[in-house]
Amino acid sequence: MTDAERYEKLANERQTAINQSNNMYNDLLNKNTQYSQSVDSYLKNYQQTQNDIYDKQTAFNVELQNQNKERAEREFQKEATASKNAYYDFINPYGVQAEIQAENGLNRAGYSETVKSQAWTTQQNRTAQARALLNDAKLQFDNAIKEAYLNNDTLKAELALKILDQKQQEALRSFTYISDTKQNQLGNNQNLDADYNNRYNTLYNQIEQEKARAEAIRQWEVEMKEQQRQYDANMKEKQKQWEAEMKEKQRQYDTTLAYQKEQAKKAERQWEKEYALSRAKVYSTGSSGGSGGSGGSGGAYIGLSDTTTKPTGNNNTKGVLYSATYSPLLSSMQSSSWFAQQAGSQPLSSTQLATIIANGLNNGKLNQSDVSKIYKAYGVKLAN
Repeated sequence: MTDAERYEKLANERQTAINQSNNMYNDLLNKNTQYSQSVDSYLKNYQQTQNDIYDKQTAFNVELQNQNKERAEREFQKEATASKNAYYDFINPYGVQAEIQAENGLNRAGYSETVKSQAWTTQQNRTAQARALLNDAKLQFDNAIKEAYLNNDTLKAELALKILDQKQQEALRSFTYISDTKQNQLGNNQNLDADYNNRYNTLYNQIEQEKARAEAIRQWEVEMKEQQRQYDANMKEKQKQWEAEMKEKQRQYDTTLAYQKEQAKKAERQWEKEYALSRAKVYSTGSSGGSGGSGGSGGAYIGLSDTTTKPTGNNNTKGVLYSATYSPLLSSMQSSSWFAQQAGSQPLSSTQLATIIANGLNNGKLNQSDVSKIYKAYGVKLAN
């Protein structure tokens, strides 16, 4: 995963967390709105129901008062009729033609005008009193109706005030809930932002550390590559120098070898001449001396250097020291070097020389050709 993809993944996780938080709080706010709407609907329905009850109760009370008014009206009509009938009965106690007689005037009834007038006045007063009572009752009933309407309005007003107070309480509760919820939503989103900012910083530091490690590794690899290049160049130069040195040493060795070969050839030719003269002297000595020296010609070693002493008697190998007249050029540089270290620069006895040669043959440092060359260089010859 690339760095950009890692940043994008973290950003998507942050947005997902914020969306989930917003969805949760928005759901709470929607439910609160639904609750407030349900409360408002309930209060409206309750107010409407109560108003309907109040209206019905008022209508019932008004209807009762109207019935009372009708009853009072009937009572009045009944009282007026009774009063009129009493008047008619009074002025015509025989009654069948009372109304007709009344219409014809008092003079026809046979009563005095004064008595009839009093009866009429009584009837009118009774009727007036009944009407006064009717009007008073109607007034009371109308006032009762007005009071019923007023009570209805008062109840409705009180109910409206109560509903308004409940609505205000619900509005305050809803406002407080919405405010607290949005505040919590803001705080939660801020916490999410802070958390993901910390995650971003952690990721940024991690990526920077990874880059730093990668850069350190890259620089180390570059340095190692440069060191390897320098090492290879140095080794190549050293190899070149070593090869040059080896070539020079080989040249010097070849030159020395050629010189030693030339010197060896010269020494060999000189040795052969001396050897021939030595044999001549030996034979000459042997001829003059007769057979007195029984060991003179029997297997003795003869040295040709200045330090060589002639063996006498049967102990011809004791007390004789040999020195090389030249450095023998053996079959290899290792053989030559080894023999030079073993022989040293001092004269050797025949026993010492024989021991060195035997050791060289045993450990493979010398071969038979090398032995012959050593004998020649030291002037040793086995007599026949």
